[in-house]
Amino acid sequence: MLCVIVASPFAGPNISIRRRNVEYAKNAMEDSFARGEAPLVSHLLYPQVLDDMDEVDRNLAIAAASAWMVKADLLAVYANLGISPGMKAEIELATLLGVVIDHRSI
Repeated sequence: MLCVIVASPFAGPNISIRRRNVEYAKNAMEDSFARGEAPLVSHLLYPQVLDDMDEVDRNLAIAAASAWMVKADLLAVYANLGISPGMKAEIELATLLGVVIDHRSI
């Protein structure tokens, strides 16, 4: 199995946008599983213990997710809802580390 980091939008200006983004991330994870991959969707996992609205917690989550990038075989960028600033940062890091980037839609 390829170890895949899933990039999709997370934060949003209101609760309905965030809910939509969470559902989209779940769908992206399902798509990755269907491809026979082992997906990591840190923006679904880390907010369960870290507060994305708290700057210190958010920075910790970003650092932890970035640490996994060196272990990844692939960054899957799910872009139906656009590319967020966080996704841009993940793409830049993957490029710097030489991680394969696959742009996807579902």
